Amino acid sequence: MRLAYDGTPKGGGTMDDMPLPPLTSDRGLAVIAALAVSEIFANAGKDQAQGFFRAVGQRLARQNPIPAMRDLRELQGAVNAVWARVGLGEAEITLDLQGVLIHHHEAPATIPYDPDFNWGAALPSLLLGAYDGWMRAMGSPEALQTRLLSCADNIIEIRHGAEIDAR
Repeated sequence: MRLAYDGTPKGGGTMDDMPLPPLTSDRGLAVIAALAVSEIFANAGKDQAQGFFRAVGQRLARQNPIPAMRDLRELQGAVNAVWARVGLGEAEITLDLQGVLIHHHEAPATIPYDPDFNWGAALPSLLLGAYDGWMRAMGSPEALQTRLLSCADNIIEIRHGAEIDAR
């Protein structure tokens, strides 16, 4: 199967040009994952699709619970163990006056077989859901929100804190 994608600013690439996972069942899973992401974005509005992926992130957090932590270093280690298992980068977690600041980096910005590059829209929502799920499981009150602050240079910046601290 040959699927087309617009891999350059002027177009012209094909799926055959994209980097592929090794010749294992991972390649088949990559195809199914990319098709599922594309199907969701094709049949739901952007807000609905992002809500769906946030829910997927929350489910990931529930299925990978983080035990009670004594400090942020332990929390960061536990979170990064989950991300390492699923190949979604790693996080640096710090506290500031407004809440918990998460710099998530090295997550794949693209996935093979994603002709419309929807993964880039799905990933931040998935991460928001996961971090929100872990914070809630650790006792964070509903008054605190998990928000996307920025997404650039392969760093996704997320804050969990009071709504008033929004930039």
